[in-house]
Amino acid sequence: QEFRNLPMVILGDFNMRDSSVAYQNMSGEFFIDAGRYLNAPTKASIDFCFVDVTKVVPTAYKVINDHELSKVASDHDPVYTEFMIGFN
Repeated sequence: QEFRNLPMVILGDFNMRDSSVAYQNMSGEFFIDAGRYLNAPTKASIDFCFVDVTKVVPTAYKVINDHELSKVASDHDPVYTEFMIGFN
């Protein structure tokens, strides 16, 4: 509650699928998955960028999984997100 009036972005190594209870809890009352907001393909991602869309509006999103080390070096792919930040 202390930070509720500030623009918020939560991202990271979540190790969860978008079908999980944890994902449903994250994308609830306060946050939305930036990829889902933009209807972007996530290719079974386990990493996400959640934003408070009342103050942070995603404008671009891509899971970077088209490189030669994809799925070899790690089970994680970088998530690229652009967004505009504003205050209401």
